[in-house]
Amino acid sequence: MKLSNSKPELILHPGFPKCATSTIQRLFVVDNHALGRLLNVSFIGRDFKPDNGYPEVSMLMYDVEKAHDFISTVSYPAGKYFLSNEAVFSHPETISLLAERFQIRKCIFTIRFPPFQALSSFRFSGWVNNSLEDFLLNKNVGPQGAFERLLRKVDIVRPFINGDVSLCPIERLDIPLEERFLKQVFGMVPEILSGHSFSEKVVVNESISEAFANVLGSELRTQSVAVPPKSRQRLIKIAQQYSLPEDLKKLRMPETAEKFCQTYRPMASRYISLLRESSLPEDQLEAIESRVLSDFDVLQTTAIATSREIESLRIHAQQVIRTYAGM
Repeated sequence: MKLSNSKPELILHPGFPKCATSTIQRLFVVDNHALGRLLNVSFIGRDFKPDNGYPEVSMLMYDVEKAHDFISTVSYPAGKYFLSNEAVFSHPETISLLAERFQIRKCIFTIRFPPFQALSSFRFSGWVNNSLEDFLLNKNVGPQGAFERLLRKVDIVRPFINGDVSLCPIERLDIPLEERFLKQVFGMVPEILSGHSFSEKVVVNESISEAFANVLGSELRTQSVAVPPKSRQRLIKIAQQYSLPEDLKKLRMPETAEKFCQTYRPMASRYISLLRESSLPEDQLEAIESRVLSDFDVLQTTAIATSREIESLRIHAQQVIRTYAGM
């Protein structure tokens, strides 16, 4: 694709759901965008303006015409820009519009083992529209088609990139994700990253437990509760902030017991082969594979909700729905 040399440069981070996009965005917002200044890059934030807070995710999802108008009209002086936005793929014209305004020099995807990413996505928001049983069989959103969806999105963006397309795994390793991401994208890790604002761990967009998610979705459908797109995030936030009793917080469902692990555990090697294409060090790849297999062990040893516990969760789910309906 021929690109004009007069365009400003863009590094694009089109995040996948539940793949640390919010963590990366926070790095570039805290302390009045201090990190971006050290890296000589402007972070595209609110109203798609440079260094203007957090990016417009909801607008790009639910008011795409307005979002595209901002992208088309905002002034981007010559220089380097960084856009981290998990809604980039919500409309097919967004990437081509970005390519009209910028030379997209680099694109990096933060990813995790795709079947786990899909399962985490269910726990975050997939329960609004799917039962866990249906989700696990749905190739469009569930773990069955997770690898293929990842590869399709990489292929969609590749023609618009005048440079590298790479993958950055978010699995927990000895080297923090933030450092690995900055090293991979910008080739350096500024000392400021060890400062309090950056080193303080802030949990954002945390998923609820698998069992609670499944029961919540079941109650929505039993009560025929409508969840319009613009109200979806509000319901998710209510569920996230709801305080469950300690003994109900980490339960899973029988659907992810032996069958899920038997089906997807052998795919860890496929994930490593995919990451190897991004030229990650072999010792890091070994650590990632070990982490993925360890996560399967954790999943298999997590307690399965009993019938009595599911009924208790149902009572709490009904309270979440009452709160949502009353707001």
